[in-house]
Amino acid sequence: MRDQLKADISSAMKAKENDRTTTLRGIWAEAQSIALNDKRKEISNADVILAAKKAVKEGNEGMEIYRVVNSPIANENFARNYRLVELATKYLPKNLSDEELNKAIDEIISDLTKQEVTIGRQSMGVIMKNMKDKYPDGNYDGKRLSALVKEKLENGSN
Repeated sequence: MRDQLKADISSAMKAKENDRTTTLRGIWAEAQSIALNDKRKEISNADVILAAKKAVKEGNEGMEIYRVVNSPIANENFARNYRLVELATKYLPKNLSDEELNKAIDEIISDLTKQEVTIGRQSMGVIMKNMKDKYPDGNYDGKRLSALVKEKLENGSN
């Protein structure tokens, strides 16, 4: 991810695509900030992923704000946020499908059951934490995962 972002910045600069260059540099700057906060000089792929997630979140929030306003400035800002999301999404790992999420949830529940942990509604946090440990890149939608875990726990099925 890191090398891809660096190459994309370079190609955007050579093509004189100012908006794209600015957006990609913003993601790079956020990745640098994340690395510096962890007291590291080198940017890792994980830093780029976190920066891209933040950019996607900000872009989606911006689109929500400008979606309801009908003016040339709002339309321009909406388009800018849309491009941000579109560009930043390229640097995120592919999200797990519902089928893959359900399989992972079942595996975690099975492991917890083997450890003689009682599975019920109170297990939500434990399952979510295990999922985060199992997939540290966060290549899943947290809200979707939460809904699937809740559904499994309410149905009492593995």
